[in-house]
Amino acid sequence: MALTVRSLVFMGGLGATLAGWNVYSLRRDANLATGPRSPAQEQFFVEGADRPDIAVFFSKLPHDKRLEMAKNIGRYRDPQLAKLCAKLLGDFDAQARDALTVSLGAVAKVHPDAVAVQLKEAGSFQQLGVQQALAAAGPSVLPYVVKQLEVAAARSNAEADLVSFGQAAVPGLLSVLDSPDKDVRMSAISALGKIRAQQAEETLVRRYRATAGDEQEAVLTALASIGNPASEPLLTSVLKSGTGLSALRAEAAFGLGRIATDSAARTLWDYASDRDSTIAQAVLSSLQLCKDVALRVKSSGPLALTVASGFESPLSDQVISTDLSNPELAVPAARAASGRSSVVQAIVGLLQQPQRAADGDFAEAAVAALATTDQGRAELSKFKSRPALAGFIERQERLERSV
Repeated sequence: MALTVRSLVFMGGLGATLAGWNVYSLRRDANLATGPRSPAQEQFFVEGADRPDIAVFFSKLPHDKRLEMAKNIGRYRDPQLAKLCAKLLGDFDAQARDALTVSLGAVAKVHPDAVAVQLKEAGSFQQLGVQQALAAAGPSVLPYVVKQLEVAAARSNAEADLVSFGQAAVPGLLSVLDSPDKDVRMSAISALGKIRAQQAEETLVRRYRATAGDEQEAVLTALASIGNPASEPLLTSVLKSGTGLSALRAEAAFGLGRIATDSAARTLWDYASDRDSTIAQAVLSSLQLCKDVALRVKSSGPLALTVASGFESPLSDQVISTDLSNPELAVPAARAASGRSSVVQAIVGLLQQPQRAADGDFAEAAVAALATTDQGRAELSKFKSRPALAGFIERQERLERSV
């Protein structure tokens, strides 16, 4: 019993000593991290990058102390500070994160490689902070970011960062298109497409002809996003293949829509009624990308109305106005007139005809379209005394009040 009591007393004393030392140690570290510049402070930050508890230590500081520590890190340029900042950027204190990002940007100007390595961090706060720090350091960081495409954990973040640099990142991306790592090539191809790198078009066309499978599809997607007229022959041949994968043909259609030449629009119109519904839908969306070019090639019929409904221009308004007078297209044309002030008078003229006003489907669509513009709402007030239209107008007003 005496031995047990002595053991308990010893253990209690040891626990109290350790607790006291822990409190003292934390207070000392907090004072060091938030105090004046000194070699000891720099050493604390450098060694802190490998401390497993550093993020917890940072989060437990009062807000003003967190802010001081975040700013103080920016006093120094050791590469280990990139790792430290990346760890601390997971904190929920937005002001502290902003200060850490500034400090990390200062490190990036001297050690861009050390900061680029932190693109492996998965947290959204860390991703944003590292990317902003790299951006602040300027294009000189690009070779180090490109290098991170080789790291699986960092690849998606590195790709997004390269895209944010825009055209400046293109040379680096082109340099890794011959990488033996397929995942690196795929990521570089994807980034070139997102940047819409016109200068990569020739290289990508060659690569399309030399590859197959999902990599070939990725190249075609990039070419479609770039929309360089020089790739029109390739995209046309893919769309016309008939036996190709629907996904490839749909991407080719999208690319022709971006190119938007008269010849591209004519090719698209040839496939607007394709038996493959995926292709037909992709073609109609692509014709809408061509805008007036598509309607100059073909401006009548249900499909032309569908294309015209996808964008606003004097020519698309004219197509819709013309189709309002076609009994077979009047209802979809009225629906397409939503938000178009220039079509209001055409709708009003038709509603003034008793026979058209008595057509319930047309009247409902016409009233709904007029209600989408100030000019149209003013005209609707004049029709409230018309029995054939009063009910539709009242219901439209109820719908608007309920929203």
